[in-house]
Amino acid sequence: MIIPIFLSSDNNYAPYIATTIASICDNTAAFCEFYILDGGIKTDNKTKIKTLMEQYNNFSIEYINIDTEKYFKNFVTNSYITLPTYYRFIIPQLKLNLERILYLDVDIIVKGDIQELFNTNLDNKVLGAIKDLGDSYYIKRLKFNVEIDPSHTYFNAGVLLIDCKKWREQNISEKLFNTEKKYRGKLLCNDQDVLNKVFENNYKMLLEKFNALTLKGDTVIRHYYSKPKPWEIKQDIKNSSQLLQDVDLFWYYAQKTPYYEQLCANCQYKSPAQIQLLMLYKKKFSAMGKKVSVIIPVYNAAQYLERCLDSVINQTLKDIEIICINDCSTDNSLEILEEYASKDNRIKIIDFKENKGVAAARNAGINEAQGEYIGFVDPDDYIDSDFYAQLYKKAYETKADIVKGNDINVVYCDGTKKMLPQNESIKEHKINFWVQFTTAIFKKDFLIKNNIEFPEEMNVCEDIVFVTKSAILTNLIEIVPNANYYYIRRDDSLDSNQYNSQKIDSVINYVRTITNFIKEYDISLNDKQILLGRIVAQLDQIRKYKIEQNSEEYKILTKLYQQKVIEKMRLK
Repeated sequence: MIIPIFLSSDNNYAPYIATTIASICDNTAAFCEFYILDGGIKTDNKTKIKTLMEQYNNFSIEYINIDTEKYFKNFVTNSYITLPTYYRFIIPQLKLNLERILYLDVDIIVKGDIQELFNTNLDNKVLGAIKDLGDSYYIKRLKFNVEIDPSHTYFNAGVLLIDCKKWREQNISEKLFNTEKKYRGKLLCNDQDVLNKVFENNYKMLLEKFNALTLKGDTVIRHYYSKPKPWEIKQDIKNSSQLLQDVDLFWYYAQKTPYYEQLCANCQYKSPAQIQLLMLYKKKFSAMGKKVSVIIPVYNAAQYLERCLDSVINQTLKDIEIICINDCSTDNSLEILEEYASKDNRIKIIDFKENKGVAAARNAGINEAQGEYIGFVDPDDYIDSDFYAQLYKKAYETKADIVKGNDINVVYCDGTKKMLPQNESIKEHKINFWVQFTTAIFKKDFLIKNNIEFPEEMNVCEDIVFVTKSAILTNLIEIVPNANYYYIRRDDSLDSNQYNSQKIDSVINYVRTITNFIKEYDISLNDKQILLGRIVAQLDQIRKYKIEQNSEEYKILTKLYQQKVIEKMRLK
């Protein structure tokens, strides 16, 4: 779907155009075509606004120059009414190919997907709009000034859904011009008053959540149409809790634009308390709203770490945080992390003072994560530049708990690559997702709600426990076939080592944990057979290829293997 959106501005409001666009693109899955009614926006500002395309790939921009001498000569302007305010009168005449459009003021922030608004049924009306909170005041005044019917519900003109075809058929633009001329000098909210007079008792009233003066749980569009605007706030810190409830939404999206520092400077926080408030905003923004938290556990990975970090920091999805957990490395891994963190403020380092193992490192990352979704990259692996962009796009569209990328690419020491198939079996049945967790992102709320973490008492198979529990409890796993993760298979990698007593204990814990899953969760007989079959196959492989056959560990695993074979047979 493509959503045509019209914005109107002069050069002074360019920073707010950028902020509005950022908020729309950040929350809307559909492609947005922005048509900016240009009231004199300078080239350097157009260049700055265009840089938003480095963050978002779901929009285009076209500037439309308006002949003000032709259309708006002698129209009334003042300190708060500028000529671009009137440009909405002629929108349907500017793009004759468009049948439906959205018009939005540029002092709004979008915090939800606007597709619902765009798809609203207008019930054969030309215009959809939202009741203004000052309805009774405006009607009382306009009753005498412009002879408006007292039963009319006065709407705010900052958010308009327009049927352009009907607008043109009914010559609405001409009616607006004639009405403005007739009542010129009697209007307070000039363009808005004219629109209300022309659409008197004849428009579709839309839901308040699409043009809200205050934030509520279902708010889609927050409109700052009263004074002071967010960029004018100069209140003292004592009012900060009330201030942050509403104003932080604007500043969160402002910091995604090239205008953030300029807006902060222009805001002119003068007192120490006001400066403290601005710092509070900055701290709040640095932690909120990340789309993906990328967790990288690091232990003596200096040889490969830079390639891994380069692949993560260069993701086309910029709105990520990168949490690196140094597990008491003895090489220069920590120095590498610190160097990268000094250049990229998205990188956060957790420095363990004692070695705790990869499970504890990943859990620490989960606890620290602020992102909507969580991904994992091992420090000797790397990913394609659009890996997280592709996964998050699918996550945003489907709201899935888990979104998995392509089958993992194994890269061997000699440079050869091999893809290990798993996705086709996952499509058939979610329980077949039990390895390759680094190729996926997991919704953080899903992990927290279900207490899904890596068992820290295990130093092998801890990832299988994590993924298996996730697969059992999720309702949906989505697959993105072209998002690539590259797993480096080293000669000294964990799964190529002989199993010692500690690892045997981990395998036994793994078997017991999966067995408890089978008993605890309401899963099908087929799922139980798959899980037990997986345990049996792994135990058989380990005792045959990883353990000395005359060792005590071999005897323990063989006994466990025989027990699970019997359990599996009983399920048939």
